[in-house]
Amino acid sequence: MKTAILLSVFLFTAIPTARAQVPGMRPAGCQGGNLGQQPAATQKAMTSFLDRLQSRVAKGHKSQVADMIAYPLHAWIGGKNEDVRSKREFLQLYDQIFTKPLIKLLLEQRPACIGRVGAQGFTISRGEIWFDTYPDGGVKIFTVTPVVMPDEY
Repeated sequence: MKTAILLSVFLFTAIPTARAQVPGMRPAGCQGGNLGQQPAATQKAMTSFLDRLQSRVAKGHKSQVADMIAYPLHAWIGGKNEDVRSKREFLQLYDQIFTKPLIKLLLEQRPACIGRVGAQGFTISRGEIWFDTYPDGGVKIFTVTPVVMPDEY
């Protein structure tokens, strides 16, 4: 009986803790990413990138946002995945890519929300915006997906 009680207590306390530590499993609103585990230079680069992106999106500087994209950009447009091949095409589709729910989600993120997902790159929230460093040293967005839980934003 004591064994069963101890096992129940262990499972009750250990499983939620283990689930919370799985990389990439961050609830909406961000309870914290894993950027703090990255080298200081990476933390600085990703924090600076997020700050610039948020500022440009908030001010409606679409052309400057377009300069932060790695083309072709993989994006969710009109209910399907599309490749946006140029800055010109991105600017034409901007409002379909950076939807109001996505902008709201983006502007609520903090650098602590940035998560490294192995060799795949960095992301915020549940993977709505993916970005990474490129050979030219810049950080660029390579994928934008739909907001997973739009009612939460």
